[in-house]
Amino acid sequence: MLRPPKRLLRSRLPLVLAVGLIAFMGVMAARIQISEDIRPMLPDHLDGLKDDYEMVLQCAPFARTVVIDLAAASSADSEQLHRTADRLAEAMTEPWFSRVSAGIDQRDQLGIMEWVLQRMPNLFTADDAAAIETLFAGDALEAKLQENLRQLLGPESLATKQFIQRDPLAIRNRVLMRMMQVNLAPNVRIQEGHFTSPDGLGVLLFAETEIPMTDAGGAKRLVDHISQLLDTHVPPNLSARFICGHRYTVANAETIKADMVRVFGVSAAGLILIVLVFMRHWTVLWVILVPATAVVVATGACAMIFETVSAATIGFGAALMGIAADFALHVYFAIRGERTQPHEVLGRLIRPLLLCAATTAGVFAVLLTSSLPLQRQLATFSIVGLLWALLAAVFVLPHLIRPARREQSPLRLPTAAPRVIVAVWVVVAGAGALLATGVQFDGSLRKVGMTPEAILADEYGIRDTWGNLKDWAMIVVSSDDMQSALQTNETVYRRLSGALEAGSWISTAALVPSMRTQQENLRRWGEFWVQAGRTDQLRQALAAAGFVPGAFDGFFERVASPPDTFAPEALVDSGFDDLIRRLILHRNDAVHVLSLLPDTPEMAAAFGAGRPIPGVRLLSGGRMARQLEQLIAADCIRFMLLAAIGVTVLLGLLFRRVSTVLLALMPVATGVVCMAGIMAATGHALNLFNMAAGLLVIGMSVDYGIFMAHRATADAPPALERAVLVSGLTTLAGFGSLTLAGHPAMQSIGMTVLFGIAPALATALIVTPAVAACIRPARGS
Repeated sequence: MLRPPKRLLRSRLPLVLAVGLIAFMGVMAARIQISEDIRPMLPDHLDGLKDDYEMVLQCAPFARTVVIDLAAASSADSEQLHRTADRLAEAMTEPWFSRVSAGIDQRDQLGIMEWVLQRMPNLFTADDAAAIETLFAGDALEAKLQENLRQLLGPESLATKQFIQRDPLAIRNRVLMRMMQVNLAPNVRIQEGHFTSPDGLGVLLFAETEIPMTDAGGAKRLVDHISQLLDTHVPPNLSARFICGHRYTVANAETIKADMVRVFGVSAAGLILIVLVFMRHWTVLWVILVPATAVVVATGACAMIFETVSAATIGFGAALMGIAADFALHVYFAIRGERTQPHEVLGRLIRPLLLCAATTAGVFAVLLTSSLPLQRQLATFSIVGLLWALLAAVFVLPHLIRPARREQSPLRLPTAAPRVIVAVWVVVAGAGALLATGVQFDGSLRKVGMTPEAILADEYGIRDTWGNLKDWAMIVVSSDDMQSALQTNETVYRRLSGALEAGSWISTAALVPSMRTQQENLRRWGEFWVQAGRTDQLRQALAAAGFVPGAFDGFFERVASPPDTFAPEALVDSGFDDLIRRLILHRNDAVHVLSLLPDTPEMAAAFGAGRPIPGVRLLSGGRMARQLEQLIAADCIRFMLLAAIGVTVLLGLLFRRVSTVLLALMPVATGVVCMAGIMAATGHALNLFNMAAGLLVIGMSVDYGIFMAHRATADAPPALERAVLVSGLTTLAGFGSLTLAGHPAMQSIGMTVLFGIAPALATALIVTPAVAACIRPARGS
């Protein structure tokens, strides 16, 4: 019989070592770096998905932008609305904000028009040439010049004179129409120099910050500062709302922190209640210390192994308290229930304890093969905590527990005819298996993140007023030099122009062409006007229309001496600086040119219809979710198979009899099919969090099966059923506390385990003995 060394059980050395290890791990745990962002939830290797996310954080136009929407109830407050926007913009200063924009003033508007007039030759496309050519057919040219004459004689002549003189055929309008291709806020209008809504009752502000979304502490301070600014500068008759990625970071961080207090409190209260009902002796305090110290040891180990640890991993500690108590409970009931020496008691218990530890830790070890850092952290946290709980239960707890003065009464479980119990179990398990075929996989990260209704209301309200500001897919062209990036960007533009509706997407290609394309446009400009003789034709038409000689010399000078090519940096002083900063970026010694598109499957299909373009990446939240969904589905099947094979092999090595192995596997099968069936019936999908919980159902269910199969086939401690029941209840208490969490990820873990562990525990305590009773008479006959 396998027994712990008697000398070690009698020595105080394990106590000293345990105290020292707990103290050391406590120090390590205090130094842990908690991560509250999305990075641990992304795979290390899946078509560069993690790199795509990092690229989104670096390049997305509004990744570090706070969008503020001010609104008035009536047009009578419009003047106050504009003044409030100006005061608020002035108050938004460093170090919180690096740049604030509430609109485009008249000087910037004139600068944009001046740039357009100067650069018309550089932007003169084949479509422009074809459109202007139609003016030289029939009476179209005369009609256009007469229209110019009416404008010059009308009341608006002061505003239009200089533009007509420098561009009599309004070529500028075609360029200005292409500016819509770079409008990041579709419903924005410019009114009195402000970004104004179509009804004139809203003003928009854009504020850039250097505080990254992944900095939970900085995000909290930024959000509080913005709220204080709005309270201070926005009068009661105006309303204000804002959106930024930092609000989501703060919501998740605060929810997890609140959940950790609530979940740990409820879990501890549940454990205490179970202790009071089933144990009623002060020495049970030593049992409670085992799972508590397991959380400390596991947290310290994670702090030593990982640079940062996800807050969700630490939140899992509440559930681990329920799991880690199992070993201590079995040792407690075994020692308290018998009057023999502890090493004799443990001799009959050590094999199932070791096997339970091996199966549960082995199931979690499957997650170490995951490509998701979060799941590897969960696995490490759980394995370390469970191994510590086993060692503490076997080598430390016997020093602190003494046999009870009187024997405990046996646990009374519901009884019925064994065949009836088995028949009911077959029906229930069959129904669960049938429903389980409908379980869904969900790779959406938003659904497992915390998104309060207040944030969603602001986001949807701003979208309804201003159009889509942030939920774009991005095509990123990356290169070592600007010109090659611009040329590739033009290739992307040509591919998408024929597939997507004009105005539904954003690209710089139409306004910032490469040097090569500018040279082609300049050549086309010269051929159109000079070589085709249209310059003389236009001069004659102007004279015939009654314009004074020399009135349009500015235009003809540009025809005769077109400008040189320009680099994108030249737009900085033209009023297009937002375009340069948001859509043409310099990051990590490379140039990145962005195009923004609707994040739809049709868009992805349109972009992927042709041959791959080197240096071009599609960054799509929808595609990332689909990739994660495929990963989760594949990993779920792989993990379940590996766990099932590993558990079956370990059971075979222990029991070496098929019937006993099947007895031990009954709770596992019941727990898994009922878990999946209830999830499908209640609309809960498998995600990257509760997938780990599904593996836990296997690991814990097989523990119950092992002990009950051990009871049916070997000399087991008298209080074994009571220990199984209490250990199951502690697990349910630990995970039941997670169902009270506000964070969807933690709540989904708790719900999943409850769906599986409850039927598995009932199967172990009620069905397994009934099946064993049916097997024994059959063998006897």
